[in-house]
Amino acid sequence: MLKINVHHFVAARILSQISGYALSRGPQEVDKIFADRAVDICEDVAPESAALAAALNNQARFQKEFGDLEVALQTYQRVKDFWSGLPDFGVTHPNYGSTLNNIAGIYRELRDYARAVELMEQALSITEDSLGQNHTDTARRYRNLGALYGEWAYFFPDMIEEHDLRTREAEAEDTALERSLHALGPWHQETALGFNNAATRWLDNEPKTAIDYMQRAASVFVGIYGPDHAWTCEAVRDCFAFCAKNGLTSDETYKALMQTYENLVHEQNAWGVAKLNSLISAHDIPGEINEETISALAAALSKKQERMRRDGAPVEAVQWVMQEASYAASALALELNPVDFDARLRAAIARVNAIAAST
Repeated sequence: MLKINVHHFVAARILSQISGYALSRGPQEVDKIFADRAVDICEDVAPESAALAAALNNQARFQKEFGDLEVALQTYQRVKDFWSGLPDFGVTHPNYGSTLNNIAGIYRELRDYARAVELMEQALSITEDSLGQNHTDTARRYRNLGALYGEWAYFFPDMIEEHDLRTREAEAEDTALERSLHALGPWHQETALGFNNAATRWLDNEPKTAIDYMQRAASVFVGIYGPDHAWTCEAVRDCFAFCAKNGLTSDETYKALMQTYENLVHEQNAWGVAKLNSLISAHDIPGEINEETISALAAALSKKQERMRRDGAPVEAVQWVMQEASYAASALALELNPVDFDARLRAAIARVNAIAAST
């Protein structure tokens, strides 16, 4: 009997991973069966486990994706109750904060912005306290909070002073971008989302600032996601349209994007050097960046991770110790490849033009 349960539990883990992959690559309704089956198995063989909470989370994401908002809300409430009651988790754990973030997303869909903001602020506080100010999840929470303020001001300007909401939106999005730049550097998709949001805020008052942020966002999306991604097409389309509105020709915008790409690569390299030097200094490792100091840093970070594990730190916090250094090392390895970027940019422009012609 135990052997069967073990195999069932392994199957549940695999099904949950498949459903998570389906959600990340763009879910189809037929994919929901993987999440539902993972929940069924976990409820049978591991009804008080973190695995069931994770499977329920994926199930709720599918329910939300396909419009079952009330059902998704009930499922997320179950997930929240699990995290609050499970040993080694509780209401200060980032998983609990993540669930509050997801519940806030449901209230956002329901246009209950007061409740959504309340939950998002709680989620942000938990994430920041448990993972730190410069963790990527913290930056993401600030960005989500900024979006909530902006939507609240747009859809219900008479319910609360719009200027106050717009001020809160700006503060949250500025903080999100600042945290992303510190944690990940300028050449990262999370930072590009921050550039994009910042551009939107400056469209009317500071068009030059908006253009700069738009070019940065578009360049990163082109370089990282390629010409066929929806975010790339949207960013390139908006960039060219806004530049044209402000007197730039298509050729001028194209040249500006090529230059922006080059600048961003240099900035990312410089960020990586600064980040690694900061980590090396923080761990009292003498010398400049080289194989010896990098090896010493890796050993010091491994020891730090072990201490954090023994102290019961959240997995996300433990993982970030090495991820932060890995991002910095990758930044040093980023090289200019204008030929490849030019091909990607031209393909993105052609795709945007084709979409425009077909509508």
